[in-house]
Amino acid sequence: MKRLFVILIFCFIYQFLFSQEKILNNFTIEDGLPSSHVYNGLQDRQGYIWFCTDKGVVKFDGEKSKVFTTEDGLSNNDIWNLFLDSQDRIWLYTFGNKIHYIQNDSVHAINAPANFDKITNIKEDPEKGLWFILGLRPFLYSNNKFVLEVPYYKKTESEANFLHYVNTSEDTTFYCSKTFPNNKPGHQFLHIKIGEGPITKIASITQNKITPFFITPYKNGVLSIENNSIYEIGVNHQKKLLYSTSDIYIKELVSFSDFNILATSKGQLILDKNFLPHPDFEFTKKMNINKVFEDRENNIWITTKDKGVFLWKRNQGSEIYKEDFKDNANLLCIEKDENETLWLGGSNDFLYYIDKDEKIKKIKLQLPPNSLDIGKEIKIIKSKNESLTLGLNIGLIQINKNKITSKTKKISPHFFLGKIPTKDFEFYNNNILATSGQAIVDINKSLKNNKVEYFFYKKTPIYQIALDNEKIWMGSHEGIVYLKNNELHEQHNPWSNLPISNIQTFKETDGIWVSTQTGVLYVIRKNETKKIFDFKTSINKILIENPTSIWAATSTGIYLLKEKNNEFQIEGFINNKNGLLSNEVNDFSIRKPFLYAATNKGLSKINLINFRQNKKPHFLQPIISEVLINNKKTSDKNPILKYNKNNLKFYFHSHSFSQFGNIEYEYRIPEINDNWERTLNRTANYTTLPHGAYTFQVRALIPNQTTSTTTSYSFEILPHWSNTWWFYTLCSLTFLFIVYFLYKNRIKKIEERELEKNKISHQFSELELQALQAQMNPHFIFNSLGAIQYFISTDQTLKAENYLSKFATLLRSYLEASRHKFISLQEEINLISNYIFIEQMRVNNKFTFELDTDPSCNLHSIHVPSFLIQPFIENAILHGLIPKEGEGMLIIRIKNNSRINSCVISIDDNGVGRTANTTAHPSKFKNHHKSRGLQLVQERIAVVNKIHNSYLGYEIIDKNNNQGTLVKITIPFDTEENE
Repeated sequence: MKRLFVILIFCFIYQFLFSQEKILNNFTIEDGLPSSHVYNGLQDRQGYIWFCTDKGVVKFDGEKSKVFTTEDGLSNNDIWNLFLDSQDRIWLYTFGNKIHYIQNDSVHAINAPANFDKITNIKEDPEKGLWFILGLRPFLYSNNKFVLEVPYYKKTESEANFLHYVNTSEDTTFYCSKTFPNNKPGHQFLHIKIGEGPITKIASITQNKITPFFITPYKNGVLSIENNSIYEIGVNHQKKLLYSTSDIYIKELVSFSDFNILATSKGQLILDKNFLPHPDFEFTKKMNINKVFEDRENNIWITTKDKGVFLWKRNQGSEIYKEDFKDNANLLCIEKDENETLWLGGSNDFLYYIDKDEKIKKIKLQLPPNSLDIGKEIKIIKSKNESLTLGLNIGLIQINKNKITSKTKKISPHFFLGKIPTKDFEFYNNNILATSGQAIVDINKSLKNNKVEYFFYKKTPIYQIALDNEKIWMGSHEGIVYLKNNELHEQHNPWSNLPISNIQTFKETDGIWVSTQTGVLYVIRKNETKKIFDFKTSINKILIENPTSIWAATSTGIYLLKEKNNEFQIEGFINNKNGLLSNEVNDFSIRKPFLYAATNKGLSKINLINFRQNKKPHFLQPIISEVLINNKKTSDKNPILKYNKNNLKFYFHSHSFSQFGNIEYEYRIPEINDNWERTLNRTANYTTLPHGAYTFQVRALIPNQTTSTTTSYSFEILPHWSNTWWFYTLCSLTFLFIVYFLYKNRIKKIEERELEKNKISHQFSELELQALQAQMNPHFIFNSLGAIQYFISTDQTLKAENYLSKFATLLRSYLEASRHKFISLQEEINLISNYIFIEQMRVNNKFTFELDTDPSCNLHSIHVPSFLIQPFIENAILHGLIPKEGEGMLIIRIKNNSRINSCVISIDDNGVGRTANTTAHPSKFKNHHKSRGLQLVQERIAVVNKIHNSYLGYEIIDKNNNQGTLVKITIPFDTEENE
């Protein structure tokens, strides 16, 4: 047997000189797996990852797992492989006489053909037929049924000892192997094309003890594994690609985009496309691997026999150097010199360097024996020519790089300047300027004079130094100052009172870049300050890659800023979820194509090529995984819901496994609010939605990078029956009917009212006539004529003439008033005054008369029914004042009552009163308890109130001790009738 081929030796014994640890996510039983023994897995078209275990099948979305077992319809929980067909069905490899698949989270079982006990392979042909293979027996499942008669199968059954399906081009193809007779050992491949032509011989292999185990498409033929070798097999040709000793038995070959996996008797080997050792997969040697597969973002999933599943986010190109710094994990600074060597320092007196071959060396600094441990921290490293200058708490030291070789274990400083706790330093005109906080130290003078020479002193501590062609820039806790021509100047800028965290100069930008501990980045150009970006978190280090590309290490990770349209925007972001050991980055450097970040937990190495190429995820669009309607799950895609099913909850997630925990979501229903709601959760809840058509929209965001396309879910909520069109139509018709009914009823009432009004008007006219007749009663006329006769017979001619004149005026006034239903209160008062004057003359002035009118009452604008007041005056004179012994008094008061919008007329007399009058003339009041005039007045008031809906009325009050009578008449201001 040949010696072990060199390449294969590397497959088994190749190791890095220094270990590198990949960033891996490990998913175990605690994360939802039913078992730590995971056979294999795949990613479906929606982005879910499926695992098959010895205790069921798992559907995984990155956070939640759903496990399918016999309780869900499986006949066996031991599932050792999966296959995804073109109809999104997950087919299961397992024992038993049933074939299972999972679709839409439901398990379906199909009765298998006779003697079918397990599946060894599943393939799908271009016609979407499924081929289930058991050894040499293929079963075709097409149009939801098995086709048992497979052409040309029987011609090879007795000759071949292995059958494997391969889909080449548009053909349905089988490759099978056939052993030679015993007297001619070897092996030949046969090509079977289903449904066409004869069997074609491809090639022969004449090795002893050759038994084929695997065939897979490769270039213009197939790859075959023969015991301990891999062959490329084509038509009439073969080529050996890999050979191993007989004690290493190759079982299987799986090819991916840029690597191959060999399953051997001594474990899994991962090779590149040329079957050479793949350095990126060295970490898998410690794992008991079952299978390896890729997802759509080129992440690597590794299933194991005892530790569940591992996920390596390969596109991030991240490596971790942790074990190499276990004696000093707290790395504080990193510097790249002119030879592209990286120098690192940290919390003790070890100096590390990484050469171009990625080999890590450490050197112990020979410091004074009395140096305190706290003073041995290497806080800053800067390289110039052959020297390396280190800043420590105990002072500034310098070493000669030329004296460092691969065998160097310890090194002594070229010079040492103690007692100066160094914060920062810069090379300046062949000198070194260092700051210890408050002091700027001239190193050359200090070394020459063997004492510390202060170059500049300021009360505010100075922690940062940067140089340009003209100035020495210094950053403090209170802003920036600079030294020019040995004169100190203050830079008045927005950061005047802010602590400065970093100052950098960059020749190509001709500017000074300044960051503050509050997270703001500025640039000074031509004495003008421009704000670049606000990170809203402290900035530890900035690095100017070029005028339009800036890196910033913050307390939350490392950001890449790019200038677009004269503005800087975040182009990329790295944190502990996608490449860093810790978000707290103390220092970093770029040695293309890698970025090296020094943290308190070790060194992280980021592949910038992959970082820039893959800053946008491949599979970011979110999936709406579940919709709850009134807390009940629905499978409807565009449901039409009843009015009371208006509480909806949406569950969604994005299958970007390379961005675990680093995805935010935005969602909205634009019919409710156009603004997007942002959340870190994966749910959205809407309650008591009104009826209408809606579209729920959700999109995913990777912080500071990109937004996915939108996923939508449409639904409609039907209105309550009271909000339907037919209900509105019915209401409208009902309303119109009611309006019509009210209209007709109104017309009827108007007509009835007009009839009633005419009737009342006729009645009112009769009452007016009766009132006129009552006022001109025979007693009054007879008494008046008698008085005139008396004045004539007693030669009182003047009185007779005057009386006759007043009497004629009164009669004329009566006749004039009788023509109107309403007259002004002024006219009524004039008529009453004439009547009172006549009565005074007739009774020889037995009573006096007084009229008291409120100035605020406009008697001309107040209208009253004609002859309304006169009956009360007549009763006061005839029944109260004339029977009275002694002088009588009659007072009429007219007052304005604005509270009730009325005028109140009071008729007050001091006559004998109604009680005394009833006692003196019992026969008169026995049958006629009311005068005819008052009865007419009462009837007329009732008619007026009915017509005008007013409150015209009167009140008769008997005064105490029969001292007279008080009548109050209330007249509203709007009782005038339109005539």
